Amino acid sequence: MDLITVNVVNTKPITDFTMKVALGCVTSATCDGVAIPASGIKYDSLTGSTYITQTVGAGTHVFVITTA
Repeated sequence: MDLITVNVVNTKPITDFTMKVALGCVTSATCDGVAIPASGIKYDSLTGSTYITQTVGAGTHVFVITTA
């Protein structure tokens, strides 16, 4: 199990901010300490990547991603 931390800084709110994770299979993710629901974590079997989608307000956000 690996933990990946990503800091995102934005000046305006972003609806459906999407991040591509190409390192392993994502088992869970949080944004600012709140769990991202399973509906916000999608695996693409064609590319082997996982996409995490979350709506974020303006400011600094910390995503913590757990991979298997």
